Amino acid sequence: MLLSRQIDHASRSSQPLKLLVADDHPIVRSGLVALLLRCRTGAAVFEAADGGQAIDAWARHPPDLTFMDLSMPVVSGLQAIRESRVQDVHARIVVLTAVDGDADVFTAISAGARCYLLKDCASQELADCMTRVLAGERYLHSAAASRLADRVTVDPLTGREGEVLDQLSRGAAQHQHGRRDRPSSP
Repeated sequence: MLLSRQIDHASRSSQPLKLLVADDHPIVRSGLVALLLRCRTGAAVFEAADGGQAIDAWARHPPDLTFMDLSMPVVSGLQAIRESRVQDVHARIVVLTAVDGDADVFTAISAGARCYLLKDCASQELADCMTRVLAGERYLHSAAASRLADRVTVDPLTGREGEVLDQLSRGAAQHQHGRRDRPSSP
C-alpha cells in the first residue's frame, strides 16, 4: 500500500521535493511523515510498509531522499537499500532504525546509506540530517559512529580518518575536513 501526501502547493518550486518513508509500523510512519511535512513544506511524501513496497516506490516515484527502517517484513530495509542503489547509484538513503549493532551500521553504510540515525534522535537532528544528506553529505548519529569505529578496528583507520570519524560523530560535515586521502563512495 503506497500512499502519497502533499501539502502547500502554492509555495513549492516547479518540482516538489520527493521523500519516501519506509517503515512497517504505521504509527511511526505517520509520525515521521507529519514531521517531514512540517520540515519541508511542499514536499511529496510517499510511504511504504515494507521493503518490497519501498523498492516498488523507487520504480514509480524515484525519491530525492529516503528514510528506511532496517527491520521490515517481506524484504528487509537492507535489501531495499541495495535494490534502490541498483536503480540509482546516487540514491540518498537515511537509515532510521532502532537497530544499532556495529554490524548493522557497517552493513547499511557499506550498502550505500548516506546516514544512520536511531529512532530516539531529536527532531532537530533529523531535520539537520535531511539537509546535509540532500546537500550530498554523509551523517552519522554519534552512537552509530561509535559502533562503526568499533567495527573498523580490523582495518585500522589512518590518523586522519579517525579524526574525521570523530568529527562526524559530533555532527561535522565531511566537506569541512577537506578529506582527499581516499575517494568517497556514492
